[in-house]
Amino acid sequence: MAELQGTRVARAIAAELRSGEPPPPFDGTGSCPIELGEDSAALVEGRWYAEPAPVVTITGPSPELAAAKTQFEAVRLGRWFED
Repeated sequence: MAELQGTRVARAIAAELRSGEPPPPFDGTGSCPIELGEDSAALVEGRWYAEPAPVVTITGPSPELAAAKTQFEAVRLGRWFED
């Protein structure tokens, strides 16, 4: 969720510097893998700003979601810290 919000903020800053149109506000929609043990994870998906209350679903847990979480982390770490 922080990554999605950060991307929106970066786009807003770039638009302001270029005198362009800002992106739409962050809508609070996103997902996050949650580790539940050595080989188990669940996926939490939500529309966090939905009214009258957030709409959240949880899928899993499963070994497949644990593998997807590991892949998610590897992609982010590669993007953020590798040259």
